[in-house]
Amino acid sequence: PDHLAFAQKAGQACPVGQSLPVALHAALCGPDYAASVRATILAGGDNAGRLLVAGAIRGATDGVPDAWLAKVRDHARLDGLLDRLVRC
Repeated sequence: PDHLAFAQKAGQACPVGQSLPVALHAALCGPDYAASVRATILAGGDNAGRLLVAGAIRGATDGVPDAWLAKVRDHARLDGLLDRLVRC
């Protein structure tokens, strides 16, 4: 499915009624984490809010690519903080 076309049809603004369906479309229709994230970015508009949702869903289901994680400074400490958050 063409995510850009869907985003333009549904709307690229911030309201949840527009942003949530576009974020879910990217998360559920992309073949993997990286493709879902890229589609969300390329859809334009308020992509930061949509990216939080799409990235969280794909990260939870597929995991974040190791090559991407390797570029995050202090990844081990952040991973530990996330583990603590999940246990709360």
